[in-house]
Amino acid sequence: MLKSIEFDGLPDGEAEVRQLGVDVFTLKETNYDFINEFNETMKIKKPFAYKQLHIRYIKSKDNKTYYAFLICRGFIKCNFLMHDNKLDIDENGNWHCEFILCPRTGECDDCGLICNSPDKYEISDKEINVLRLIVDGLSNEQIAEKLYLSANTVHNHRNNMLTKLGVNNTAGLVKYWFENNLK
Repeated sequence: MLKSIEFDGLPDGEAEVRQLGVDVFTLKETNYDFINEFNETMKIKKPFAYKQLHIRYIKSKDNKTYYAFLICRGFIKCNFLMHDNKLDIDENGNWHCEFILCPRTGECDDCGLICNSPDKYEISDKEINVLRLIVDGLSNEQIAEKLYLSANTVHNHRNNMLTKLGVNNTAGLVKYWFENNLK
């Protein structure tokens, strides 16, 4: 169980894991159980970071163990290696990401997607209005006419929702609508 954990950065750039009641260890590819539990939890708590890390390390996908390790270590390095007086994962399993002073801040393509990523994005009221009509089966042009917008604006709202919600198509948007009981 991921509880009462503090991560520390080592001089060689690796991550050390300090968990209450468990021997301190340097995160390695062979820590299968920890890595799998961490990644499964990240998928729920930080879905956008999880998705972006998959993209970042896609070239290693064929080596599943190493791929999972890179994703886990990548998140830890971007979110948990600041020294402070607060556990990174507390006794209740809550994650407390830290602002990491990264030398690549502002240059990194993943800035704000992996580090400091939101737990979830909220879609705006305008996007919800567009989504309501998507769920009703209307085309972009029909939605534009009904909401007095340009078809291009509707297209932009649709694309923004796809990105914010981490889905790939209209079916994903519709699924989000029903899973969240939107009206």
